[in-house]
Amino acid sequence: ATTDKEVTLSGLNTAANYMAYVVTDCGIEEGEISNIVKFSTTAIPVDVNSSLTIDFEDENVYNEHLQLAATSTTDGWKVGSFVKKEGEKALYMSQLYNDDGTAKEDNNNFTHSVYNHAYAVIPLTFGESAEQNISFDWKGVGQEIYSSYAQSLTNPYYYMSVYLVPSSVSIPNEGEVTGDGVITLLNKGWGKNDWQHVSYTANEVTNGTYSLVFYWKSNNSDNYYGSGSGGKAINPCMAIDNIVITTSDCASPTNLVEAVVEDGQAIGSDYITVSWEQSGDISSWNVYYRVLGSSEWESAGSVSTTTAEVTGLTANTNYEIKVVADCNGEQTAPIIAVFRTSCGDITIAEGSAWTDDYELWDELNHPYCWTIIKNA
Repeated sequence: ATTDKEVTLSGLNTAANYMAYVVTDCGIEEGEISNIVKFSTTAIPVDVNSSLTIDFEDENVYNEHLQLAATSTTDGWKVGSFVKKEGEKALYMSQLYNDDGTAKEDNNNFTHSVYNHAYAVIPLTFGESAEQNISFDWKGVGQEIYSSYAQSLTNPYYYMSVYLVPSSVSIPNEGEVTGDGVITLLNKGWGKNDWQHVSYTANEVTNGTYSLVFYWKSNNSDNYYGSGSGGKAINPCMAIDNIVITTSDCASPTNLVEAVVEDGQAIGSDYITVSWEQSGDISSWNVYYRVLGSSEWESAGSVSTTTAEVTGLTANTNYEIKVVADCNGEQTAPIIAVFRTSCGDITIAEGSAWTDDYELWDELNHPYCWTIIKNA
């Protein structure tokens, strides 16, 4: 009890959701309760020095660092063993299941929650680093797709988006997270019954506090399929596992393009010259190449400038070229682009022959290195 109009609630749990109300103490009896307010205590930020893994196996880790909030009291993110990729636990959306993994009685029509916005938030503290990589596994279908209309949807009603949010941007009670500096790691993921892997490498994150936000939105089935048509919920609605965050002082190159060459051409029949942009203070890069579709990379050597020429190539062939920064043996995430060598001369060795039966030629279609000149 208090005589003040303002009170501080202490002794609360970290990263927990609460409801509070006030009643008047009239001595003999209490008055009617006030309006009920909902609030959440914050999670403890995780200090990301070099590497962080959250696989939801350690209860102490996710209890301290994972904050869960939802607009529905019955549906939201939960950690459990019903859906997981590896280990014993994962983070999943409880819209379809009870705690024991059994389906909710009303999951065929989503009547238990017409609209639901649920957030799973992990606060992170980054120090000084040139580059950060964030990866996670996810899968989620949402609701069964059985009509041609539903299959053609490009703006789904049931989906998950994932963001890295700077502390200067507030996470809303409902809706997408927007604002200056917000990085979208996954935009409206849905319709995936198999595990998917997301990996994002950033060099725009400065030292400070950020929040890794997993946002789930659901709608009622009438809006999804049309009035009265219902819909069947599909397991898994949405699930997350194996969150891995790493930082490095070795920054990846950016913007791999055909080089600008003052004399001659950047691309010939047996060579490709490329350039890229330097990140940070890196001054050494390793260059690799392979024919598009091949599995093995070939080394084109190391360079100390942001331009490299790859030689010994085959004419009229698509090649992937990969560049990674080299920081005393530590290599960054690669940057990869596809280039095509130009057409070469047809060489006919003595005693051999060259033929073309022109079966695949017409006015619109002809081999890449040939040109049809009309009325010649």
